Amino acid sequence: MSEHEIAQPTMRQLIDDGAAAALLDDHFPVPARYREIWWHVPSEADPDAPFRPAVEKVASEFEVMHRRRRAADLAADLRGR
Repeated sequence: MSEHEIAQPTMRQLIDDGAAAALLDDHFPVPARYREIWWHVPSEADPDAPFRPAVEKVASEFEVMHRRRRAADLAADLRGR
């Protein structure tokens, strides 16, 4: 592995330990933010391929999805009160 790759078992451990944040819970592999970078297994890659840093456009899309999910989670929490 290079410094620009993270093996799937390593990313799973980073997520489980809380060092990385998965875009979606209970899905794997799923985009994850680790050290302020969005990592993913590119769709054209082998399913067992390592995670790679997302290019800027893709990282922006992951960030938008992440913000929407946080807003939805917050709204659900507020409705549950």
